[in-house]
Amino acid sequence: MNDLARGDWRVRGHAAAWGLALAAVFALAFAGAVAQEPEAEVPPEAEWPCVQRYVPHLSWGAIWAGPSLEDLETHWYDVEPVRDLVYAVVAEGVETEEGLAMIEEFADTLEPGQKEELLTQVFAGIFDQLDAQRARMLRGIRNFFRRQNTIVATINELESEMSALKEQGIPKEDQRVRDLEEQLRWNVRVYDDRQRLTEYVCEEPVLLEQRLGGYARALQAKIEESS
Repeated sequence: MNDLARGDWRVRGHAAAWGLALAAVFALAFAGAVAQEPEAEVPPEAEWPCVQRYVPHLSWGAIWAGPSLEDLETHWYDVEPVRDLVYAVVAEGVETEEGLAMIEEFADTLEPGQKEELLTQVFAGIFDQLDAQRARMLRGIRNFFRRQNTIVATINELESEMSALKEQGIPKEDQRVRDLEEQLRWNVRVYDDRQRLTEYVCEEPVLLEQRLGGYARALQAKIEESS
C-alpha cells in the first residue's frame, strides 16, 4: 500500500446548518430520557412510536452487493489505514458528501489488486459503526416514548388531584388548586412540545440507513472499477 493510503485521515469541513439543527432536535427529544431499561420485560415493539417498522439491527446482505464480509481474511479494525478512514467517515458532524469524498480519495490511492479486499474492509467497518449508532438511536427513541408515557401518567395524576379538591368544594383561588393547575399546564406543554418532535426523531435512523447505502454504492463502484 502506498504512502497516501497510510495518510492521517481527519474530519474535514463541518456539518451544514440543517444537520446541526436536526442533531439538536434529536438531543432535545431525548432530554430527561430514562437511562435504565424498565424492570419489567417489555417487547421493544411496544415502546416504538414510529411508523417505520422496528428492526433492531441492519443486515449487511440487504445493503451490500460486493464481496462477502464473511470471507475477509483480516478484520477491518486491524488494518490501520482502513480503521482511520472508517472512524473519519462515521465521525459526528461528517456529512455524507464528505464521507464519499474521503472514500474516493482513499480508493484512488490503492493499487487495483488491493481494492477489493481493502474497500470491502472499509464497508465492514462503516457498517459495524453505523449499525451501532443506529442501535443507540433506537434505544433513545424507546426512552423518548417511555418518558412521554411517564408525563402522561403525571398529567392524569394531577387531574385526579384537582378533581378531588373540586369535589371537596375547594375554590379555584385556593393555593393548592393554583399550584396543581400550574404543574398541569407545565406538563401538558412539555408533552406537546416533545410530541411534535416524534416525526424528527423517527426519521434519524432512516437518514442513517440512507447514508450507509450511499457509502455501500460508492465502495462497490470503486471495486468494480478494478475488475
